[in-house]
Amino acid sequence: MLNSTSGILIFLGYAAFIIILVVVTKLRNETAEDFLVMDRKLGLFRGSLSMAVSWIWAPAVFICSLKSFTQGLPSIFWFTLPNVDKPQPNRNDLTLKQRDASHQASESS
Repeated sequence: MLNSTSGILIFLGYAAFIIILVVVTKLRNETAEDFLVMDRKLGLFRGSLSMAVSWIWAPAVFICSLKSFTQGLPSIFWFTLPNVDKPQPNRNDLTLKQRDASHQASESS
């Protein structure tokens, strides 16, 4: 079991991670609509994968809770470890977006 000091340290680490994540995301220049609709550039395949993932991960959250309740904290680790290796967003997307915006601005002038 965790003692109170470990619990507080885990909570503070998580809070620091979330605060850093919020600060980094706020630095992007995108509106809520850009975020929600992916700048209208989501194709059929990626849209279908997004729906499939949402249908798969909803029960996975409940399974993770069940495993941790019945088998303890180590089961959360072994359940989430294989799922951490997910593809990261392409860092060039923002550069292309900025390039397209500047190109459109130069064409309209």
